[in-house]
Amino acid sequence: MAKNKRSPLFWFFLGIGCFIVLVFLILMVLPAFLNINFVKSKISQELKERYQVSAQIASISLRFLPRPKVVLTDTQVTSDKIEAYLPMVSAYPKLWPILHKKLEIDTIVLEKPGLKVFLTPKPKKPPEPLIERLKKQGERLSAFSFKADLQLKNASLEVLEGQSCLFKADSINLMAEIKDNQILLETSFNTPFSQEVLIKGRANLGAGLEGRAHFKKLNLEHFPFTPLTRKIVKTEIDLDLTFDLESPAKFNLGFNLACPCFKTQDIFLKGGFVQGTALRKENAWELNISRLGLENPRVEGQGWLAIDLKKYKIAYNFEGQELDVTGLRNLLCNLLPQNQTVKDMFSIVKTGRIRDFHMSQEALSKSEFKNLKNLKIDAQVITAEVDIPTVELKVHSGQGKITFKQGILYGENLSGIVEGAKLREAKIAIGIKDPSKILNLQGYFTASLETGLFFLKRFVKTDSIQKELGLISKAEGTLSGTIAIIGTSNAVDVGLKASLLKGNILYQRLPYPALIDKIDFSYDQKKITWQDLKGHLGHSMVSKSNGEIDLSTEKVFINIKNFSGKLIAHELNPWLKQQNFLKDFYQDFDLPQGKVEISSANLIYKFGESSSLSYTLNFSLRDSILSLSFLPKKAQIESGQGFISPQVIRFNDTRGLLGKGDFIISGEIKEPFVEKRQIKLWGEGEITAVLGDWIYRLANIPESLKIKTPARVESFKLDYSPSNIHLETNLLNQQGIAMGFSLDSLPKEFSIKEFYLKENDKECYLSLDLNWQKDFLIDLNFRGTLSSKTLDAMLVQNKYLTGIFTGEIEGKVNFSHPRKSELTGYLLVEGLANIKGLEELMIQQMNIKASGREVELEKVALSLKETALDGHGRIKFIPGFLEIKGKVFASVINWDEISRFFSKKVTEKDSTIKFKGDINAEVDLLCYDNLTFEEIGILITLEETEEVRIEVWKGHYCHLDLTGLIKAGKDELALHISVQGEDQDLNNFFYCLSKKRGLFDANYSLKGEFKAEGREHPLQENSAGHLEFHSEKGRIYKFTLLAKIFSLLNVLEIFKGRLPDLGKEGLHYKHFDVSANLKNGILAIDSAVIDSPAMKIVGQGTFNTANSELKMTILVAPLRTIDILLSKIPILGGILTGKSKTFISVPLEVKGPIQDPFVKLLPPSAIGKGILGIMKRFIGVPIEIFKPLKKE
Repeated sequence: MAKNKRSPLFWFFLGIGCFIVLVFLILMVLPAFLNINFVKSKISQELKERYQVSAQIASISLRFLPRPKVVLTDTQVTSDKIEAYLPMVSAYPKLWPILHKKLEIDTIVLEKPGLKVFLTPKPKKPPEPLIERLKKQGERLSAFSFKADLQLKNASLEVLEGQSCLFKADSINLMAEIKDNQILLETSFNTPFSQEVLIKGRANLGAGLEGRAHFKKLNLEHFPFTPLTRKIVKTEIDLDLTFDLESPAKFNLGFNLACPCFKTQDIFLKGGFVQGTALRKENAWELNISRLGLENPRVEGQGWLAIDLKKYKIAYNFEGQELDVTGLRNLLCNLLPQNQTVKDMFSIVKTGRIRDFHMSQEALSKSEFKNLKNLKIDAQVITAEVDIPTVELKVHSGQGKITFKQGILYGENLSGIVEGAKLREAKIAIGIKDPSKILNLQGYFTASLETGLFFLKRFVKTDSIQKELGLISKAEGTLSGTIAIIGTSNAVDVGLKASLLKGNILYQRLPYPALIDKIDFSYDQKKITWQDLKGHLGHSMVSKSNGEIDLSTEKVFINIKNFSGKLIAHELNPWLKQQNFLKDFYQDFDLPQGKVEISSANLIYKFGESSSLSYTLNFSLRDSILSLSFLPKKAQIESGQGFISPQVIRFNDTRGLLGKGDFIISGEIKEPFVEKRQIKLWGEGEITAVLGDWIYRLANIPESLKIKTPARVESFKLDYSPSNIHLETNLLNQQGIAMGFSLDSLPKEFSIKEFYLKENDKECYLSLDLNWQKDFLIDLNFRGTLSSKTLDAMLVQNKYLTGIFTGEIEGKVNFSHPRKSELTGYLLVEGLANIKGLEELMIQQMNIKASGREVELEKVALSLKETALDGHGRIKFIPGFLEIKGKVFASVINWDEISRFFSKKVTEKDSTIKFKGDINAEVDLLCYDNLTFEEIGILITLEETEEVRIEVWKGHYCHLDLTGLIKAGKDELALHISVQGEDQDLNNFFYCLSKKRGLFDANYSLKGEFKAEGREHPLQENSAGHLEFHSEKGRIYKFTLLAKIFSLLNVLEIFKGRLPDLGKEGLHYKHFDVSANLKNGILAIDSAVIDSPAMKIVGQGTFNTANSELKMTILVAPLRTIDILLSKIPILGGILTGKSKTFISVPLEVKGPIQDPFVKLLPPSAIGKGILGIMKRFIGVPIEIFKPLKKE
């Protein structure tokens, strides 16, 4: 019993199940007991009242399971405009309202209904818009009380107008939801002009309609409402529409259309399709095409169009994936035959294909729209033919992006073929509407070298360059680079940049074909530039070259930069010498043979002007022959490096031969091609006679310093300029003598430093610095022994030393600042000559001992041509002065030679040298200005005031005794000289004066004294003195003046043959006296008297000491011939008249050089009282002046 007992839960679920079964049975049985006929009457009543249609329902049934459902069968609905047959209508009401005899429907399903719509004939006025009609129907439907979903299955529809069927559709399936005055529907059907139509939408019964529709295979030629005015040959369209109809003035329509063919009389379109939307707001229309395509002409794209009909504002934008330029050109030219912009555009872009096309335009007027002012186009060209105006270039097979905006056609990343050149990555800008018509082209290209030269010929307008390009007869190779054309249709600037790999050029100016391995070059309106040129010319190689040809001026410049390579001289030298612009260079330079490696070179040249040539060259030579204008002969260069320009030549470690002498040399030559060049050389080698002559001539070293060759130069350094010479050398000659020195020579400075000479165990060292540029300074350092034998072995001709130079001495002698002087050591010199600056001076012997500021001259023997001096003394260097004390002995001193010698040495700076001291000098013979002085003894005192006092305490001149004093100051010279002689031989005196013997036979006495002061010529400037001459019982022979007087007297008939013969017995005189005074260089002869038994002679006059001019008046009174004259010429009684005797005196004038004066007769009127008085006092009787007879 316990086991059969059930739980309460079991009984609960069992009761629930029984209740559900009971309810199910009640719902199954209940429809049979309900009366639902009221539903049929309700439906019929509502349709008639609201829509004026009648409805006949054959039967109606109700069931509750599985859900409540009302089924109407064989229902017919009719009115004057529609006719419908509904085989089955299923309605699904709500259950609760039915129990209360009310009907609320959720869903209505119509299966296979058939619907016919009858249209009345078209009224005269336009039909009411669909939207308006929907509004009115919406007002009617708004009173419909139920809400439901409506379904049509496999329905049919016909729209009839009279007997004509305007529209027919079948297989209609529809789902509609009616709720709150709105109908949501989805339908599909078939029509004769469309294989399938699908529509989804929503109708607002009070406002509008929105939704979408699909038409499959829509044929417009069968469409009964087509508005097209042109005949459509064939269409096949798939069309998708979306629509939103709010009002007649505001709607939105979306479409998707495919058109395989569309053809009219002028237009043929094939394979087209388009999808997009159309929007209208009042007067504004907007068309959006999301996809557009044509097979012919080939067009693929999308775009939009906006139009405001009231304001005439239009804007559109189209994007295409592919266009056929040729077909589009024909289409647009047919549609817009009057549009010049379209014509200009297609005159540039003529044929081809375009991808990624974008076109847009905005216009505010009809004219603005037609002239395409704001037209913008972007496109990707695939194959186009483009003509570039102005430069007349054609682009074939063009590809790339093009843009048209603001009247300018732009292109980017373009490629194509331009006159045989492959263009790529190019940009263009060509003005079509712009007034200036901009014209730009930039891009990369690849072309043959011949095509590249074609471009240069096309663009370069310079005649000289055109001429040079015309000389290129062959060009092979491939160029790649860039081209740029910038400007307008009126004028452009063209630029090219290109690279060439592996090419060759046959250029008439080159001796060999130019093989080019690589070159980068560019061209613009102003210049042609090249970079990284590599190639070959014959066996010569160019490793690198940059440069440019400047076209900016009338004269073309060529500028070669950073050139490097290897040149074969014997191939290129003959060709280079033929170039006009190198003629001046080859006047001083030649390289007929060798290998030249150029590391870098630069050259600038203006065509036609050889003087404009400028260049720099870094090079190395091997196995070369070099000729320079200043070299003695051609140099054979084994190897070397250097640099050359018009301003300088530099070379390093250059090995070779000059003549038979080898060398390793480095150096620098500034201004190498002018005479005033500067040279710096250093190195080593062997000096031969030829090389030695060249170095000595180049360095301006005296011939006397030439060393014997050959000699080995272990090292040398030469620094030469016209105003300065510095030479350092160490050498070894064949006799084993080693020599080295450092030499500096300037116009006022000379030094030898670190001079050494070594022969076996003998050696010497010398350092000598002579500087009188600032201070008169000698810097001396010598030790060792130097003999003439050593110099004979070293020098070609030893002119310096005939004896020995030995000792050890060191120090400085500063003549300008003596207190800075100091010498220490000893020195013995014998036979030293040709000292620099003192070439004529010979030091026979000099023995010096120096200790600080005091120098002892134990023995000094000097010679200067005829002058020879011996002396000894002491020199002290004291503040401000050189103190000199000593004695000088000389057999002969030629003062003229000394003056000439020292006048070359004394300069304005030398005048700062100050001396003081005393020098006693005794000279056997002193020659001065053709005067000879003998046995001179003087004391020279050098004053601190820079005055030199010379006291002549003894001396002889022409056997006359001389004493006096000479003071020489800085600015003035003063003389006080006395001369005296007693009972001296007159003949010797005149021989001393005139170098003539046999003039006199007599003795004389002379006494005189004179003083003079002045700067340059004291005797002429300020002088005074007196002279007395007296001679007795003498005879005059061939004295020139007396001989001329006798010659003139012998001409006179009355004296002819009656005068003494000066050549035989001479003129005997009792006495001969002269008295004269000196004044400022003029010796006034107060009286000159010769008292002779034969005649009396008196005279007066002057003698100019400056020019030796004599001017005298002389009276000659003959005595011995008076009686003869009276007896033989009685008619001359006037000669001796009265009781007393009267003497005849002949007046004469003497004038001219004292060596050969001119004598002539004077008229009596020319005789002064002074000379007449002398003659009267002398004779003691009256005088009658001789008057020559006048011819009748």
